Amino acid sequence: MTVQLFRKYRPEMTVGYLMCEGKVISKTIEQIRMFPTPCIKEGKYELLLKHNERRGWFLQLRNEGPDKYIISPLQKGKFIPLLGIAPVLHWDRKAKFSRLATFKVLEAFEKVFASGDRLWLEITEGDQDFLEDD
Repeated sequence: MTVQLFRKYRPEMTVGYLMCEGKVISKTIEQIRMFPTPCIKEGKYELLLKHNERRGWFLQLRNEGPDKYIISPLQKGKFIPLLGIAPVLHWDRKAKFSRLATFKVLEAFEKVFASGDRLWLEITEGDQDFLEDD
């Protein structure tokens, strides 16, 4: 199964829609496109289901290089994870409901992981009209 992440690059953060089979699963926020903490490059990546005691369940993108990108909630409810994509329900001045949005993302992919199928994330820049502000 392949899901899509359509992005819009803003000066303060990168926002996007995570979509599966034509339906929006969640909005997302990431670091800005430029160095020192860039968002992951556009492309196609396998998603792996991971767990650890500190973070709980999260998704990891299989990418080249030493840095591992993840899909997980905002850190302490307000900080965009470095090398990560944070699902949120709103992008307005402050991102909101990141843990709930992350739960929705994991729930949407539950059957894929349970069946043993592979899950792919395709990241592209979205149409400006498609990615309207809240």
